Amino acid sequence: FFFKQKTAYEMLRSLVGSEMCIRDRFKAIYKYDPYFYVTCQPKIIREVVSYLEKKFEKKIHRIEVHTKVDLDLVNHLSGKTKKYIKLIFRTIGDLMFVRNAIKPLSLIHI
Repeated sequence: FFFKQKTAYEMLRSLVGSEMCIRDRFKAIYKYDPYFYVTCQPKIIREVVSYLEKKFEKKIHRIEVHTKVDLDLVNHLSGKTKKYIKLIFRTIGDLMFVRNAIKPLSLIHI
């Protein structure tokens, strides 16, 4: 894109007040779905995903399972990976609702 730099005189001649602000700014909107990760023992990932899908079917937009490096490990540079469940939502409100609902469950099973 090429934008011509206007002088103050050119702007004042053609624009007044708030119109100057609207025309001289570029705004890009990037849509994203809010998300967070949860983890559990590898042998029960399917059960946890199934539970979350049933319990929060109206709130959770999509669930994905990802393999990621666990940065909390002492030797995280060794390349050891762990499976994480990515919960994707349509709104921040849905994210907060589910997070607050499952947070007590995570504290019980530590």
